[in-house]
Amino acid sequence: MRLFLILAVFLGAFLKGETSLRNRLGENAPLEHTKSELRFGYKSVSEGDATKRAFAVGGHLHFYTKRFMNVSGVLSIYSVADFGLNPDFESRDQDLLGASKRGGSMVSEAFLRYSGGKSVLMVGRMMVDTPHMDSDDIMMVPNFFEGLCFKKELGEDYRLTLAKFDKMAGWENGAEAFSFVDISKVAGLEGKSGGVAFAAMEKLVGETLFEVWFYRFFDIADDLYVKFSKTFFTETFVLDAAFQFDRAWSGKDSYLYDIQSATAGVLLELFVKDVKIMAAYNEEFGSSASMFSLGGGPFFTSMEYETIDAVSAPAVAYNLGVEFEMGDYASLGYLIGEFKAKDDNDYHSIERDIYIQSDIGDSFSLQAVFSSVDFRHDQNSISSFRLILKRSFRR
Repeated sequence: MRLFLILAVFLGAFLKGETSLRNRLGENAPLEHTKSELRFGYKSVSEGDATKRAFAVGGHLHFYTKRFMNVSGVLSIYSVADFGLNPDFESRDQDLLGASKRGGSMVSEAFLRYSGGKSVLMVGRMMVDTPHMDSDDIMMVPNFFEGLCFKKELGEDYRLTLAKFDKMAGWENGAEAFSFVDISKVAGLEGKSGGVAFAAMEKLVGETLFEVWFYRFFDIADDLYVKFSKTFFTETFVLDAAFQFDRAWSGKDSYLYDIQSATAGVLLELFVKDVKIMAAYNEEFGSSASMFSLGGGPFFTSMEYETIDAVSAPAVAYNLGVEFEMGDYASLGYLIGEFKAKDDNDYHSIERDIYIQSDIGDSFSLQAVFSSVDFRHDQNSISSFRLILKRSFRR
C-alpha cells in the first residue's frame, strides 16, 4: 500500500482523467436537465431461471423563475407510468418503475438559488454530483437530494463546496423512488440520523485537476476522498491519467457495522483518433469493504452492476475496454471487469458490458447497455439489457 500511495502522489502531481464506466453512463447533465423531457425505458434482467422485465414511459416538466435581487427558483416534476404494457406484477423489474412496480410522480426539484458574485447558495430539493453522492441518471428517475449546498469560486483556480443533505429520492434510495426518505434509512439505519454533510476543495490548473472531499455520514462514518488527474496531449494521441484514494472510518458512536476502509485506484484512457482504450484498477487495503455511496460511487472500476464496495475486504478490481467514436453522434464500447476478494471463495465475479450512446441533434439521446455477470461460485449469473431513449424540449 505504501509503495502504491507514494507512486500515486508523485505521478498525480504531474498527471484530468475520466471516470468509471458507471459514472459516464449516469453522468449528471444539469444544463440538459433544465429542459422538459420525455423518456422511454426498457429493461430485462435474467438471473438463474428467473427473468424480470419492465417498460416505462415518463419524463419531467421543468420550471424556473427569472432572477430577482439575485434570487431565483427552480421546480421540476417527474412522472413515470407503465401504461399497462408490463408483464404480471411479480415479473416486473423495479429499477424503472420504483418499488411499487407501477411508476409514480413527485416534485423532484424545488429549490431557491441565491447567486452573488462568485458564490451560489441553493436550498431545497436538487440534483447532486459528488464522488459519494450523485444523481446517477441511468434509469427513468435520477437520484435527488434534499438539503442545502454552497459553492464559491476562489480566484481562477479554486472552488469550495459546502453542503448538508438529509433526504434522498430516486431509483437508488432503497425504498420508493418517488419519495424523499431519510438518508439514514437509505444507509440501512433503523433510526433517524443527521444525514450527510461534506466539504470539498477543487483546484484546476490547465489540464491538471486536484480535488479533496470530506464527508460526514452522521452516526455511520467519516470519509476522505482525494483525486489527482491530468490530460497529456501529443500529435498522435491523448492520454488521460487519474489516481484516487478513499479512506473511511467509523467511530464508537456508529450505529452501522464497523467501517475501516482504504481504497486506492488508478485509471488510464488512451485516445488515438476515434478509438479510446481504457484500463482501471482498484484495491481495498482496509479491514472492511470499500465505502458505500448514495449513487453510482467514485471508484474507477465501477460498471453497470459490479463495484469494489460490494466485495469483502481485502479486495481487488480491474477492467479493460475499448470505445469507438462513430462520427459526431454515437459511441460504441466494450468493457470487461473482474472483482474478487483475497479469498477467492468469498467473492469472485467477471462482468462484461457492451454499450452504445447516441445524441441525435439537440433533442434526442439514446443509451443501450447489455451486461452479463458471471459469478464463479454459488451465485446465479446475471444478464441484462437496458435501453433509455430521451426526447428533450427547448423553451
